[in-house]
Amino acid sequence: SAARARIRKDKSRVLTVGAGNQSPPLETLVRAGLEACRAGLLGANAIGRSTTNFSLEALRVWGNRLHGSRDKDSWERVFTPGARLWRGLTSINEYVEHYGTGGGLSRPLFAEFLAEAGAALGSASYRALGERYAELGRAWSELADAALPGDIPAMREAKELLARRSELMHSDVPDATDEVRGTWGRLDELAAAAQERFPLSDSAVADLRADLQRRVLALHAAEVAAHDALTATLKGSSRR
Repeated sequence: SAARARIRKDKSRVLTVGAGNQSPPLETLVRAGLEACRAGLLGANAIGRSTTNFSLEALRVWGNRLHGSRDKDSWERVFTPGARLWRGLTSINEYVEHYGTGGGLSRPLFAEFLAEAGAALGSASYRALGERYAELGRAWSELADAALPGDIPAMREAKELLARRSELMHSDVPDATDEVRGTWGRLDELAAAAQERFPLSDSAVADLRADLQRRVLALHAAEVAAHDALTATLKGSSRR
């Protein structure tokens, strides 16, 4: 009750889900889920700005803005060296690897679903698609790692702290509160130090942005190709 009351807009409401009268065939459920995923990656059924912010097109826009862009929202203008760039780089690592994604921006999790669905339904197409998204997951994790170069002590420490905090918050480690609090505190100290003196030179910052741009644009192309394969797989299964 105390936990629910913390979010006042929810008015302490609780939702329960009862059992249905009947379960549709597994293949119908799998296909419906994949159709929703396919549409969602195009920005369908989204709310407000999320129509574009969480679509595949957003990856292309983000990649273009990372380096050499004259866009008003380019990283050169918005994420200047200091607190802003530090927050931008640590956020790439955190939100790709740790923020409820299971790592790799949820692509490995999706790959596991496709592999399981392929085994249950005897579908080689689903299994092949799963292998494709597993590879995408690895590329997303490589992007997250590259955002905080390991040869820069402060960035390496931040990356390790983000991983440790996520591990503590998603496990049953007893009495972890103090250590979690400590990771938050140390991350704040590193951010303050980066604001005072950023750990990369201007030329190194430009090189890092260029590398991240290359990775993001390559990911966008691979994501579009995987989405096309998903669409083709769904069309093929509908003709059976």
